[in-house]
Amino acid sequence: MSVRLMLSVLVLCCSTNWTRSEAQQISETYRKVNPSVVVVHVQEKTPSVDPQEGFVNLPTFGSGVLISREGKVLTAAHVVQSADKICVEIIDGHNVSIVLRVQICRTYRRG
Repeated sequence: MSVRLMLSVLVLCCSTNWTRSEAQQISETYRKVNPSVVVVHVQEKTPSVDPQEGFVNLPTFGSGVLISREGKVLTAAHVVQSADKICVEIIDGHNVSIVLRVQICRTYRRG
């Protein structure tokens, strides 16, 4: 998965001055959580720059995390909020179409 590799490299390149122990901990954590990270491919209809074409499909992507054995995926709302089609790519390269089920979580500030 090239997207996953690019994101990992970006995170690693942006961090500096790690001790060997810290680098080893990050590497171990990555190995543990990597199988649960997914790429969320989204297709959404958007107005074309040419009014005669009407709407066109715009492919975008984001990331998500598998949170259950049943295949539930947690991702940010902005990744899927205007999606017409959603497909999740898991670590072995398989693509799975998914159904969007929204659960709104609210946070409250303490007074």
